[in-house]
Amino acid sequence: MADFIIPKGREFIFTVTVMEKDTLLTQDVQNFDANNSSVQFRELATMTCVPGNCTLQKIPDDETASPLTYRGGKIKVTIPDSITANMNYERGEKVDGYYLKPTYEGIITIAFTDSTPTRTVLLENIYVIPATC
Repeated sequence: MADFIIPKGREFIFTVTVMEKDTLLTQDVQNFDANNSSVQFRELATMTCVPGNCTLQKIPDDETASPLTYRGGKIKVTIPDSITANMNYERGEKVDGYYLKPTYEGIITIAFTDSTPTRTVLLENIYVIPATC
């Protein structure tokens, strides 16, 4: 798994692909419920959550198609700069090359308006880097 690195004080956008339970197929997110879905970040050292709300929206398979379909299971997550500005970063010692240390974990909850079960995923080892000098 690749490192998950968030720039401090900057808006950050990433996508999540929702998979059907116990399969390798993507979930149709036509009935995605943005009001009951969330992304939260918890500081590893204190186990406190970073205040603020992220924006989640489903991504159509083909924006030019009519009608729009969402069988690809893609959800776009936008973390506003108001959240990333409150996130702390930590680096290793100079002798070790100032390597980044993970400071957060993320909890992603994807809900649906129909009988599709809610998905909850833990993102471990989230790194934060300073985005300005």
